[in-house]
Amino acid sequence: MSRARDFADLAGSADAGGLTGRNLIINGAMQVAQRGTSISPATGTYSYSLDRWKSYSGSSYTISQQEFSAGQTDVPNIKNYMRIANGASTTSFHQLIEDVTTVSGTSVTLSFYIKGSSAYTLEIGAYQNFGSGGSATVNTANLATVSVTTSWTRVTATFTVPSISGKTVGTSSYLRIDIGTGTYYIPASNTTEITGVQLELGDTATPFEHRSYGDELRRCQRYFQKLYSDAAYGYPSLFVSIATAATQSYGVTQFITPMRAAPTFSSTGNFRLTDQNTAVAITSFTIDSGRSGVLSGEFNIQTASGLTAQQTYFVHNNNDTSAALLFSAEL
Repeated sequence: MSRARDFADLAGSADAGGLTGRNLIINGAMQVAQRGTSISPATGTYSYSLDRWKSYSGSSYTISQQEFSAGQTDVPNIKNYMRIANGASTTSFHQLIEDVTTVSGTSVTLSFYIKGSSAYTLEIGAYQNFGSGGSATVNTANLATVSVTTSWTRVTATFTVPSISGKTVGTSSYLRIDIGTGTYYIPASNTTEITGVQLELGDTATPFEHRSYGDELRRCQRYFQKLYSDAAYGYPSLFVSIATAATQSYGVTQFITPMRAAPTFSSTGNFRLTDQNTAVAITSFTIDSGRSGVLSGEFNIQTASGLTAQQTYFVHNNNDTSAALLFSAEL
């Protein structure tokens, strides 16, 4: 069984007679937003916004996490939704489901709550990527269409994902579900809101499978993790390092949950190394790919000067609330 399916068994709900693990979508209730709650994605390329959700548009647009008013009944028992404020081009959004063998040659049902600032038709498609060393991709548009209105409506689409019989599956394969493709995308200058996205086997849309924030966050962190010092707790240290020279230190951080693959690394903001008597600004972080994997990352940390060889230092936020270490193992 693939890791993607393993995670489906972690939690579920009492919906549909107690059936759990039905929903193959991660963060369908738009609860997790590690990259931020309001993002202007890059144009002309597929970009991530709310966790696990990718989008594409040819002009500037904004994706944000929104919260329903308490007690609303349009979308029962869901707190958050995604808002896509479109610019001058159409937009599509997508989720990549790990392992192309998870769903193929069978009937599935996609359901979600959606409304637009104007009514339109939205086309559903599937994109099968067979991974490194695998067969050529298969892009199937027009599997189904749904009607979007100006009021919150739960729409459903049942279709068959093409068979992978005779295909070669390589590493890091995936099935991408396209919401907006072919002929019908989210129209230009339209603001669309969506939540409660569920993809399940079979030809029937069951009630949305509710999962806790903690469970959904863990699923998301398999693909992306943000490590930072939380101001609410006095900016605690992130991890410990050992200086080898006045300008160099090495440290290791354990990932919050095992990642899908050895991640790429980037950072934002400013950090420092501290001990009881010294605070030294970090000039650069570099992850050692040869000594890092799915469980932990080893860092080469550079400073201008000021360290003492063999001294232990803590990695801290340097009075910069934007400071974060970012690890991505997205498909």
